[in-house]
Amino acid sequence: MKCVSYLQDNKIGFHVHPLAATNIDSILSYDPNLWASIDELDSRVISEEGLRISCGDGGFGSNGYVACLKGERVLWTAFLSSSNPFCQVTFEQNQIIALSTHNHQWIFPLDAPELVRVIV
Repeated sequence: MKCVSYLQDNKIGFHVHPLAATNIDSILSYDPNLWASIDELDSRVISEEGLRISCGDGGFGSNGYVACLKGERVLWTAFLSSSNPFCQVTFEQNQIIALSTHNHQWIFPLDAPELVRVIV
């Protein structure tokens, strides 16, 4: 994902869009050292879906991640270098809503996380 922040009318905004499709093999071929430590700050179990959603921070103060898991299997993970940490995660209307420490809502459609949108 590529995330560009901008200032318009004294308000910050974000433009987020997919940079490339990735999987573990493509990440490792791009850079085998492209890993970061993460700390989980919040999680929820969505029992009717059989899912667990998780959010938190990364190795730098501006990093944040959101992940969707089914059992032990990771369905998808979004790791963002300029979102700030995600401190709260909820699930509503088939969407994962992650709140950043900047109080921005990042809304990830469950089945199409690349269509994320940000509400400032």
